[in-house]
Amino acid sequence: IAIAKIIYKYVQEKTRYVSIQLGIGGWKPMLAKNVDRLGYGDCKALTNYTRSLLKVFNIPSYYAIVYAGKKKRNIHQDFASMQGNHVILGIPDTNEIHWLECTSQTQPFGFQGSFTDDRNALIISEDKIDIIKTKSFLNESNSQETKAKIKFTENGTMDCQVIITSKGIEFNEKLFLGKETSDNKTKYYKNKFSQINNLKIAKNELTIDKAKIEMQEILNLKADDFIKKTGDRILLNANILNQILFIPEKYKNRSNPFEIERGYQYIDEIEIEIPKGYKIETKTNEFEINTKFGNYKSKLENYNNTLIFKRSFILKKGYYLKGDYNSYRDFREQIAKKENIKTVLIKE
Repeated sequence: IAIAKIIYKYVQEKTRYVSIQLGIGGWKPMLAKNVDRLGYGDCKALTNYTRSLLKVFNIPSYYAIVYAGKKKRNIHQDFASMQGNHVILGIPDTNEIHWLECTSQTQPFGFQGSFTDDRNALIISEDKIDIIKTKSFLNESNSQETKAKIKFTENGTMDCQVIITSKGIEFNEKLFLGKETSDNKTKYYKNKFSQINNLKIAKNELTIDKAKIEMQEILNLKADDFIKKTGDRILLNANILNQILFIPEKYKNRSNPFEIERGYQYIDEIEIEIPKGYKIETKTNEFEINTKFGNYKSKLENYNNTLIFKRSFILKKGYYLKGDYNSYRDFREQIAKKENIKTVLIKE
């Protein structure tokens, strides 16, 4: 596998992706020697090229046809036909297969992301044709952990130091940031945290660990006039960075089952320094809800004039009956309501 990693990195650095869909090129890969000479190819050509390089070192691999896209779609097994819209490479290794996205110049070795995960692939080699499921991610392996420390100046300006650690599909969804300019990343974060008025991105840094499939976003957020006073009181939402507000549409008579295609986990811990001269008047109580769709727990603690908000949320992937839909909607609605509850601070 060590040699395979070197070869994959070489292909990523040497080649680039182009789409070839006309004529025989829509079905047949470009010759490996032409990819080597030209430095480009489509998914078929780049996969075949990588496979040819592996073959030089006697490393077996599978040319694998899939239906790619964020929405999962399987190869049909019950009749023979031309299927699939993408090609990836599989490298067998003891009891697992390392799947390679040969069109990507940034994807870590063996990491598929949401483009080809958890679906049937038709694998082809010199002595084997079979249908195999690609890698499926566990709910907890798609995680985002947010840690933040927030302070307020006397004039109500917020200063927030944030570290966001993303893994699995959450990592995949943000991998594009590694290629963006600082200005584009600033636009991204202003949109992501659009609930914060007068937001300024004073710092945005990324660290990407491809070996761990992990990304860290290191941010400094500032906002003028963040604190809104009502007489002697301040209304404050302790969870200002990552609110879970989605509520599914309501149906009177749902006729179909539903699916949560990918599970994920959020873990948040936010420390808020209570503004000088204020104390807590009312705060939200600890809240926990556990269902077959997922789990949610939040609590707000007060230590030495500091509010500490802790929250964990897991959404579980799966197929659910139509009769479960209202229960699922109620689960999400309870969470959204809890996310909007304010803490009241009063002047001492």
